This record gives sequence, structure tokens and C-alpha cells, in this order.
Amino acid sequence: MDLPFTPGPKEHEIIHFQSDPQRSILLMGRSGTGKTTCLVFRMWAQYAQYMDGQQWSQPRQLFLTKNDVLCREVERSFDNMGLAWRKRIGADRSKGGDGEERNRTSQEQGNKRANLTKFLTSSELLDALEVDLPGERFFTPNELEQRVDSRKQKDSVTKGVEDLLSGEVETEQDVMTCRSE
Repeated sequence: MDLPFTPGPKEHEIIHFQSDPQRSILLMGRSGTGKTTCLVFRMWAQYAQYMDGQQWSQPRQLFLTKNDVLCREVERSFDNMGLAWRKRIGADRSKGGDGEERNRTSQEQGNKRANLTKFLTSSELLDALEVDLPGERFFTPNELEQRVDSRKQKDSVTKGVEDLLSGEVETEQDVMTCRSE
């Protein structure tokens, strides 16, 4: 798999590490050392193996974080890797062989990504558990109302930050305007 950067030996080891039997890994490091980057590439490498037919079962993957912006950025990075992968598959198709069949199958499978690869914030996970699990609820009606109000405020702040990062907003004043909308 072609990566948009060249990982060093340690990053390559983390991205392609496989245990038998398969189990979780714990990746620890200081801020800015590439933990999230390695994790996204690791998730993509496992998913790409499935898409390439090198793995029979689709990996069940969950990226869970408290930070809304980080969650969306990681999901976007993962999806962008998929676009690059599909572009590579299209290039393989133009070389002849079974690329056409492989491309059609990969696009069908790529559309199923949402089934088993999830990107959630801890708040979204709690909301999903609240809805899906039987029995007593996690939150009282008052707590649910507070969560909804908090989410409304957080969504406007998050949108302002995302707009600023994407270049759609020029100044801090524009961010304040986005918050008030």
C-alpha cells in the first residue's frame, strides 16, 4: 500500500503489526509523536487488506475520542485514504487483467465502510448505547435535556473551528459570528 508519507521503521512496525491470536494493542507516546497518524494508517492497512481480498472477514474498527474535531478529521483522513486506494485500483484496471472486476467489487465494498468501521466521540457512543441497550436508561430526562443543550452549543463552536481550519472563515470575528448563528 502506498502511503502519503514514508513511515520510519518504528511507525511501519506499528502500522503492520499482527498478533496471533488477533488482539488489541496499546499505543502510548507524548503529544505530537504520531500515535493518531499510525493508528489511522493501521486501520486503513487492515481495511485495505480486506478490500484487496487478502483478508476474508471485514475488520471491526472503532475510533473513539472525546474530541469532536479530531474525530471528524480522522474519519476524513481514513476516507481520503480510500479515495487514493480506489484511484490506484482504477490505475490497475487501466493496465488490463482482472482490474475491472476488482474495481467494481472494491467500490461496492468501499460503500459498505460505514458498516464495521466507525468514528465516534465518547458522547456519540453514550448516546448510541442509551438508545440501543435494553433496560434502565443511563441518563435521567433532565440529564438528556442538558446533553442536547450542550451539544447545540458545542456544535456551533465546532463548526466555527472547522470553518476556521478549512479557510472558510478569515478572522476571529467571523468565528464569533458563526457561534452566534
